Amino acid sequence: MQLQGKILRYLDNGVEFLGVLKENDTMVMPLDM
Repeated sequence: MQLQGKILRYLDNGVEFLGVLKENDTMVMPLDM
């Protein structure tokens, strides 16, 4: 099962994404995950 790996990668991307948003300090629509 590679589901765990996919989830970890997804979380990593999410953290990176949030970090970028924080740096840009822009208004964004909340994401329903």
